[in-house]
Amino acid sequence: MAEAQNSTLLSTTIENNNEVFVKDKDYFTEVEHSKLEERGWRNIRCASFHPADPVLACGLMNGDDGRVVLLKGLNHSNPFSTWEIERQLECEGDSMYSLGWNLDGTQLAASCWGGQVFVWRYPTGELLFEKKHPSTHPKLYWNRFNRDVLATLYDNGTKVVGDGKLLLIWNSSLKSPLTHNIASEFDFCCVDWMSYNRFACGYDNGKIEMHQINEGSLKNNQQGITSIIFGKKATIKRTTMILKTFRHNFIGEVRCVAWNEILKLLASCSWDGWIQVWSKDSDSPAYSLEIRCDGFSLAWSPKGIRIDDRIGAPQIPFIACGLSNGSIVIWSPLENEMEPRYLKKHTSQVKQILFSPDGMFLASDACLEQVIVWSTKTWENLNGSIFANPTGDFPYQISWDASSRKLASQDHPDLGDILFQYSRVT
Repeated sequence: MAEAQNSTLLSTTIENNNEVFVKDKDYFTEVEHSKLEERGWRNIRCASFHPADPVLACGLMNGDDGRVVLLKGLNHSNPFSTWEIERQLECEGDSMYSLGWNLDGTQLAASCWGGQVFVWRYPTGELLFEKKHPSTHPKLYWNRFNRDVLATLYDNGTKVVGDGKLLLIWNSSLKSPLTHNIASEFDFCCVDWMSYNRFACGYDNGKIEMHQINEGSLKNNQQGITSIIFGKKATIKRTTMILKTFRHNFIGEVRCVAWNEILKLLASCSWDGWIQVWSKDSDSPAYSLEIRCDGFSLAWSPKGIRIDDRIGAPQIPFIACGLSNGSIVIWSPLENEMEPRYLKKHTSQVKQILFSPDGMFLASDACLEQVIVWSTKTWENLNGSIFANPTGDFPYQISWDASSRKLASQDHPDLGDILFQYSRVT
């Protein structure tokens, strides 16, 4: 691996016999971590940065005994090559599939290829629970409003046949952590949390639903579904209520849903070639954009775009959506005068997009290609920020650290490479 630093570049070129200066800018470079390689841990399947601390969780393949290794630095600006191994979390010999931290970094969840789900307490490493999801390759969706609650569902982005008709909800604070097992006639494709007890989910038939969970079932701390209420035993109904149903224009997978808590709007992309933005107050989309291409991944910006350089000019929230043709569309649904922008660097499906926490960068990951880092100010591909990406059918995981200085990605294990991690130099 190579190391990321933040340095400034000042270059000159000759244009029409005039000297032209290129402004200083951030750039990203590969970095290495020798301590992993020294122990022979070369098959990194997934990685996730802690939401606040300089800690990186790395999930290993079964060739390395299927464990999670935590790396820790003195601070965020410390070179990644100096980060030390903080602890190992054992996982019964199965390959890791995905990792995720809860909202305050006090818990770490991991899912395995075979369907096992683990949750540990951090920093003690105490195992809170180990359970089995009914299908293989479960994706993790931590609740952004409740640190103990997460959802899991089969990742239909893989080409492995699995059962996508089940959505499981877990509460790590309970003796029996599985609180809801929600079955559907159609496959679940994606989930995003809207509040402590509300979530939105997309299906493979173009439908989107907003659900509300009975709060009592999330707070139940007894075995099974029986709780003691005012000295009497009472059965808690572990069900959800559908608050709203939306539909895309045509039948097809809703690949991603994303809730904007500030605007109280839900964005979605689908195979029907549209991005839709929904309000809880209407059955029809509040905003729509025809992209004439399948949408695969979508995210709201943590910050807005300034429509001009005036001091105090408003920042307009926007959406980034990765498409099947390799393009990324940048769209501000609230600004009619701003035309959508298309970023064209990838040549295959853009499987993942992820904004840095400070909103200055957008990372994109395409099938069989590279990770690219874009500046959200100029929308240029940053110097040195095209990295090798895994081959194969399984989408790998990208993750930003809390300082927006480092980006983690993984290369394909069969190539003999270990974790790739990048950071800018300031």
